[in-house]
Amino acid sequence: MLPQAEDASWRLLEDSVRAVVHASLSGILNPAFDVGPFAAASPELFQRAMQLASVLPLICNSRSGTLGRDKEAMQERWLTLRKRLIPFFLTYVEEARSRGLPMIHPMMMQFPTDEAGQDLTDQFMVGDELLAAPIFTPGGRRKVYLPMGQWTEWHSNRRFAGRQVIEVEAPEDVLPLFARNGSIVPLDGVTAGERMELHYFPRLAAELFLYEPELMRYSQMHAAPALDLLRLEIDSKAERSYEWVVHHAPRPAAVTAGDVVFEEAKDRQRLHPGSWYFDAGRQNVHVAVRTARGERLIVHLHPGEPEGQGRSSTAPMN
Repeated sequence: MLPQAEDASWRLLEDSVRAVVHASLSGILNPAFDVGPFAAASPELFQRAMQLASVLPLICNSRSGTLGRDKEAMQERWLTLRKRLIPFFLTYVEEARSRGLPMIHPMMMQFPTDEAGQDLTDQFMVGDELLAAPIFTPGGRRKVYLPMGQWTEWHSNRRFAGRQVIEVEAPEDVLPLFARNGSIVPLDGVTAGERMELHYFPRLAAELFLYEPELMRYSQMHAAPALDLLRLEIDSKAERSYEWVVHHAPRPAAVTAGDVVFEEAKDRQRLHPGSWYFDAGRQNVHVAVRTARGERLIVHLHPGEPEGQGRSSTAPMN
């Protein structure tokens, strides 16, 4: 259990963030965060506490009572994100069980040769793919260290070069969360039967072993450039609808699976299996597919317009 107190404070939230890192370094595989003390906090502090809860493997509530309407909406929002991350969490729960590795990866554990990150205890990796930098002070500003690689800010889709410190200003409804390039991050649907999103951050090759607890097996997802194509592969152990979300990609000339040519949808709401949509504003390509149990499905994105500069990025410090 992370630090507890009778009354919530920004200091308690900061201590909780740092305790997550120290607990993981101490061999606690799934530290539990108690959201109860924050129920009576200011709306801003409560929301920041719920943001932390959304990316932690275990949460609890030691207090009883009802929340006001605004706080209930905040809680629902962040618990919905946490619910959507459960397939991602389950893969690391199985890794914790089989290999004894914590689900929360301290920076010094994930990047042992990166001296700049060795002493950082106010940010952490969720698995290998996501860097979380929770806000624990009023106002929403903080510094974030990005290790080697290319990083995508989740809410804005902006790209940043690694090996630098950036300063972020996160509105109250934004959790600073960054995805590493060469990653596939799954997000489950909000309701039963909705497509599972597979967010791919190119252009490095990426793979995801998605643990299927009911089958005690892994579905496998791979994505990588293949000559002038972009190859998206699913070896699904479960019957499921998926939506590939390829970030920072140019508009494809065509999307195919074998001899099947996918049709282009006019907007994302009209996506259906066998169709694709290009989000020009965010420079993302969405591809909807459905797999049968045990099916291996390979989709190719054929080159179209040259890739532009995309959304703003920040160069590393000297």
